[in-house]
Amino acid sequence: MLSPCTLSPRSCPASARTCLIGVHTSHNTVGIWQYGFVRGSLLCWVGYNLGGWVGFYFGRWCFRDWLYETTRDQLYIQAIRNAIDDNSLVLVLLLQIAPIMPYSMVCYFFGASNCPFFPSYVVGTAVGVIPCVCFFVFMGSTMESIAEAASGGATTNSDAYWYFIYVGVLVGLLTLVFISHAAKNQLDSLIERA
Repeated sequence: MLSPCTLSPRSCPASARTCLIGVHTSHNTVGIWQYGFVRGSLLCWVGYNLGGWVGFYFGRWCFRDWLYETTRDQLYIQAIRNAIDDNSLVLVLLLQIAPIMPYSMVCYFFGASNCPFFPSYVVGTAVGVIPCVCFFVFMGSTMESIAEAASGGATTNSDAYWYFIYVGVLVGLLTLVFISHAAKNQLDSLIERA
């Protein structure tokens, strides 16, 4: 069910709520429908970034110590942690572009890691969310009515939607390969040191 805030152009952008509470991205499509493509893209991009920063610090302050305590004896987790240390900007960029994890989980994940907030997280997020933001705002700006937007009919039937899904799956697979390769290299180096 859509909240009244999502349907009002005077209310906060839907993307800010999406990032802060993890609501599905289709609400961005509905919420941005009345703004048009350029203004809607800018509003969503700012909302994604601000919400991502809040999620990053939430993960840093709430989950980081707990994660380290519960996983300090696990070599695989240490390898992933070291891979993030070595390639944080690239990993942030790839995970923001690829739709393999929910956006809020990406924020919490990097917040709980050793990823530096600036420049790795800020730059990776600012650049990485552009394709997703532009896609959903484009879909929203081409809709004829709120009823069409709320039903999702125009979104799932368009060719642009399916191209986005295919490219997203491809980038997601490449991201998984990159992360796996980086973590394997780090694991091998940890095993050699032990």
